[in-house]
Amino acid sequence: MRRTALHLLGVLTGCAVGLSLGFSAGQRQGFRMGVGALETEVNGTLSIHVEAASCIRVGDTERALSLLDGSIDAAVLSLLAQPSRRHPDTPLRQASLYRRVVPPTGAAAGEVLAALESVPPMTVPAPDPSSPPRSGLVRLARGLGG
Repeated sequence: MRRTALHLLGVLTGCAVGLSLGFSAGQRQGFRMGVGALETEVNGTLSIHVEAASCIRVGDTERALSLLDGSIDAAVLSLLAQPSRRHPDTPLRQASLYRRVVPPTGAAAGEVLAALESVPPMTVPAPDPSSPPRSGLVRLARGLGG
């Protein structure tokens, strides 16, 4: 009887250690995969930003806007494709306001507009004559241009 109890205790301890080690290894692997995905995203975004900034500096604003608008639309669709997750409210509201002022024109234009229907636009602050807005989005929404 005592031998059976010790055997059972050994099996249970082995299972607990095995599960613990398996969980730890799986968690590390999942973390590495997540970091890898984030690095890929950052590298892609950095590449787009560098190219857009370069286009602006050489006077090709249409290409820069096309790159940035495509990036905005891809981010909106990516975020809103996963409704079970909580998303930061401000960037989506900014995108909603931007797309109400500057409608999308790319292949995914209809999909972007449909996705943003559920997102209320950002509230544009009331004008303050003593302090003109620095935000390009606020100026764009007010129709102030440059």
